[in-house]
Amino acid sequence: MIPDSDPGTDELAPCRIDSHQDIIVLLHSLAVRCQLLHMNFEGSAKSLVTAILAVHASEGSLIVSGSSASSGAQPIAERGEITFETVPDRVRIRFSVSRAEVCQYQNRPALRMAIPASLTRLQRRESCRVPTPVATSARCTIRIAHASGGNADSVSLDLQNVSGGGIAILDEAMTLDDTIGRIYQDCQIDLPGASRIVTAVQIRNSRNLKLANGKTVRRLGCLLLDLPGPMLAAVQRYILKLEREQNARLSGLE
Repeated sequence: MIPDSDPGTDELAPCRIDSHQDIIVLLHSLAVRCQLLHMNFEGSAKSLVTAILAVHASEGSLIVSGSSASSGAQPIAERGEITFETVPDRVRIRFSVSRAEVCQYQNRPALRMAIPASLTRLQRRESCRVPTPVATSARCTIRIAHASGGNADSVSLDLQNVSGGGIAILDEAMTLDDTIGRIYQDCQIDLPGASRIVTAVQIRNSRNLKLANGKTVRRLGCLLLDLPGPMLAAVQRYILKLEREQNARLSGLE
């Protein structure tokens, strides 16, 4: 992930994940990194620290570490809804299950529950941008209106990275007006394997980058304005796809 210091984009950006496969991948990544989670149960302000021990996709079950004593774990399992929260890499992950049962896992007290049907990520936009692959470039087509009111010109530019709230555009020819706050309407964003996104974008920062070959290009950090729910979901699915591919490469699976 690429940190993004665009002004005005540090608010929380909710992302609801409903894909069963995406949920399994994310839970498994938390287990691999031994990420600690806060476990909160219904009707009590008490919070316990736990960790994911195993994700059994074929059985549809999730196992987390339990209390050091089974007598302490049993009341928790009978409380009803249990909510888990954790913050890996400054991204808050939250999910709930309706119930859990006490079990033993590798001779340790544990809790077994169903894999959650959905999961929410609350991420600060400064931490959630992912780079777009060079091999399958994502592009944004922007209409440039003429002051005379004639037909607008269109320019198609590569995206450097993307998030649920914004994009970074590479304007090699420095065609766009990079005035901070400038809004371009009816922009078309084409993400490989995703539906076309149509939205307004607002310029939030601009800087010139010098490439290794000596060429200078302009990078524009843009905010996506009033993105409709279905299009936001398409962007989030694309981000999850990129993250899965990156994790697979790091794990040596590709």
